[in-house]
Amino acid sequence: MGYATGLSGIASASKKIDITSNNIANAQTVGYKAGQLYFAQVLASSQSAAGSGGTSFGAGSPRVLPQFSQGTINSTGNPLDLAINGDGFYRLKEGESTTYTRDGQFVLDAEGYVTSVSGARLQGFAVDSNGTVATALPVDLQVSNASIAAKPTTLSKLNVNLDARSALGVSATFDATDPNTYQSATSIPVHDILGGEHVVSLYFVKTTATQWDVFAGADGVMVGTTPVTSLAFNPDGSLDTTTTPQPASLTLPFTTPLTFDLNMTGTTALSKSFGIINATDDGRASGNLTGYSVDSDGFLIGAFSNGMSSKLGQVALATFNNMQGLRPLGSNAFAETSESGVAKVGQPNTGSAGAIQSGSLEMSNIDLTNELVRMIEAQRIFQANAQSIKAQDEMLQTVTNL
Repeated sequence: MGYATGLSGIASASKKIDITSNNIANAQTVGYKAGQLYFAQVLASSQSAAGSGGTSFGAGSPRVLPQFSQGTINSTGNPLDLAINGDGFYRLKEGESTTYTRDGQFVLDAEGYVTSVSGARLQGFAVDSNGTVATALPVDLQVSNASIAAKPTTLSKLNVNLDARSALGVSATFDATDPNTYQSATSIPVHDILGGEHVVSLYFVKTTATQWDVFAGADGVMVGTTPVTSLAFNPDGSLDTTTTPQPASLTLPFTTPLTFDLNMTGTTALSKSFGIINATDDGRASGNLTGYSVDSDGFLIGAFSNGMSSKLGQVALATFNNMQGLRPLGSNAFAETSESGVAKVGQPNTGSAGAIQSGSLEMSNIDLTNELVRMIEAQRIFQANAQSIKAQDEMLQTVTNL
């Protein structure tokens, strides 16, 4: 039995060297998690020794478990290099096979799908045009080359300050070509049904101490001959929305007429120079995809040539009750098992799932110093077990020579 006991120790030490060597070889592997060998005492059962628990028969190494401590996060600058800061795994799909990984090196394939370097597609959640995330069903994430559609202006917001010190003094009929017939003017952009941009000029004529008329023109053509709206102000210079309901409706005389609301809530009439406080337009031209990024919540955000941005999808993260129950598959991938429990797939930064760090990679969690010390220990254990076999051999030789 002494030979077998020593051999079990040699086998265990050899396996420990194998695992340690593998850890050292993967010290620079992105997302690699160190493997740790767990030893256990081996007993030879004896029916005659009831209650004795059996006789020691050496050591065994029944399991190698990955250690899921956080690895160092290094910046790369590539927007599709993703690191998980905290718990969670990326969910990958290749055919009917579903795997999980911490390796965040992703690229785009010919169809725009986000894939691992081995070709498995990264799973996430679809996002509709309203920004609603469909978390019920993970899908393959894709960076589509489709353009973002044009949208006609339906609401334009404009806040200005009209100089309350302006003298009335304008008695002539309003004429956009004669600056003497109005006190202030500005312009705002609007978009037609095809996404074409037009310039709407607004002219402000002070009619009383607290009343201003607003005339409008589009692309140099006046919108009627009467004011499109009139603004009344309270004694403190704020807009009197009771007398001047907001917004006002404007119809521009394009080939296809454009009707939109002009909301001037927030406009003031104070004793300071005319100036624009804020101006927004909810219309836009069409745009082509020019770039993309990923935020800390895992949203894949597309940037378009018209200055707009849109959520293209959201990266999904999977968490497990027992991460060490996952089965290693190679290529930094793991498979779900009965020991790991069912994958809980959800959004980053929710529950126990960590945050996504774009332009970065989580490196191996290997500590080379510790691994080298373990290798020395395994080598010494190997030598000691070899010595036990040698001693057993010498004792047997002595017996056989009697």
